[in-house]
Amino acid sequence: MTKIKQLKLLNTDTFIDFLEHMQSIENFEPWELEMMAEMIQVKRIKKGEILLNLGEISNFYFANKGCMRTFYITENGSEFIRCLTMDKSFCWAIPSFLNQQASNESIEALCDSELVIISKKTLTF
Repeated sequence: MTKIKQLKLLNTDTFIDFLEHMQSIENFEPWELEMMAEMIQVKRIKKGEILLNLGEISNFYFANKGCMRTFYITENGSEFIRCLTMDKSFCWAIPSFLNQQASNESIEALCDSELVIISKKTLTF
């Protein structure tokens, strides 16, 4: 049984929503969707929970449901919000993810959220 069929049987809506969203962007072959299903994990987080702390290495996140903010603290101590992510959107600390280096940003849930997480390790073949 394929991973996608298993996910449908388990009624894991977040996995299925993500794969359907990806399919709406590009017409992927079944084997490509199967590969994506193997790479992702689902996480549910509460309002106020920090998904990425300053200094950690970022993953690639898909906010299936919820709202996230990517922010950093300026040199004078002010908080600057770089990005707000709503339902069916992606967020990540770009340089941290691409270069696998410590992030100078944090990501926080602004409400209870359902996320799909993809690490760079799973994208490297």
